[in-house]
Amino acid sequence: MDGFCLHYLLLILLMRSGDVETNPGPNAAESTVSEMEFLKLAQDIDPSNYYNVGISLGFSHAQLKAILIENLKNFKDALMDVFMKWNVKQQPPHSNKRQVLADKLREINLGGLSDRLLNEPPIPNSTGGPSRLLDSQTKPPSAESQTKPLSPEQVERCAKDFKFKYRSTICKIRADPLKPSSLVGFEKLYANLVLEEEDGTGKHTIDYKDFLDLKVNGEFPKRIMVQGEAGAGKNYILC
Repeated sequence: MDGFCLHYLLLILLMRSGDVETNPGPNAAESTVSEMEFLKLAQDIDPSNYYNVGISLGFSHAQLKAILIENLKNFKDALMDVFMKWNVKQQPPHSNKRQVLADKLREINLGGLSDRLLNEPPIPNSTGGPSRLLDSQTKPPSAESQTKPLSPEQVERCAKDFKFKYRSTICKIRADPLKPSSLVGFEKLYANLVLEEEDGTGKHTIDYKDFLDLKVNGEFPKRIMVQGEAGAGKNYILC
């Protein structure tokens, strides 16, 4: 048996024992992007770049606007949603998502985030187990690393951001549950209800204060039926 046959036989034995892969392919950890990395990107990207990032990843302006509304105009959450949808759409599954995403970020002048994605070690998803802290995380903070107080301009900007968040999310309600863009302010929602009494001569409007004093043939009825179409405000009257 010549040397080539011996080498081939040894390779077969190694593959059967699991020591050699027939097609190892690229390192999955280096070609994919974890949810923790997507989350960090969403936190570090300025809201002004939301549409730039989304359009670069293949989403239309209308899709991005709908995603933003679904996330109550929270740009960080909306951007995370965009990343998750983009991650699912990548085909084939073994494509180098990390390189593709880095290229997209560089195209819209986010080269710093692109370099970080390619050059820094991959961040795995959290599994709930104990994590190993870096030396810089275990040492007490130095005087240089202490957080500096905010300037008056930064405080004013934070105040404006909080006002915008509350005005755009907390003080609004979706008028149509099936239409995400139907958010309106509380002050624009009102009910102009009218109570009507029907007898042999037709319908007559009655006041709310006379509702409980209503008599039929001179006597208080044992039951009062409030009738109306769905959404007409029957429960609203009783409350």
